[in-house]
Amino acid sequence: MFFDWHDTLDCARNALKLFDQSILDKLISLVQITQGRIEFHIVSFSGVARGRQTEEDANNLAEHCRSQGLPFRSVTVVNDPVGPGGKTPVLTSHGANIHVDDRQDVCDEASRANIYTIPVYKSSNLSWWPQLERAVRDNGVDYFLRHHAPVPLRGDQFS
Repeated sequence: MFFDWHDTLDCARNALKLFDQSILDKLISLVQITQGRIEFHIVSFSGVARGRQTEEDANNLAEHCRSQGLPFRSVTVVNDPVGPGGKTPVLTSHGANIHVDDRQDVCDEASRANIYTIPVYKSSNLSWWPQLERAVRDNGVDYFLRHHAPVPLRGDQFS
């Protein structure tokens, strides 16, 4: 499962730019729903000016999750949201079955690569999370593995 960073996961930080236990509880819930058959990744678009800070912030969350025993595997920052240098090639090369993002163009492109996408909206309490949990709970891991195995896009399929 891949998450966007900006206006998606980073929204759960408080005024001090720190995460509280609620994000861990949400991730733990997904691990339990999938009976441990899940891993988490972040793929974020960030311009050159914010790229280093984005990578540092996202890696801080990933490291904290790993220290708590959660299967957080990678953080990738790309220079373009869509296209050959965007998120979709990262998603397909890493075998993403589910992708959560606040940008519709990114979701549309990932969908063309057969990845199950959940378009979300900026929310400080991640109010879109129940939708994600419901999709995983209702369909099960095997559904996503069978029906949403990523397929690399041809050059003419990018946004």
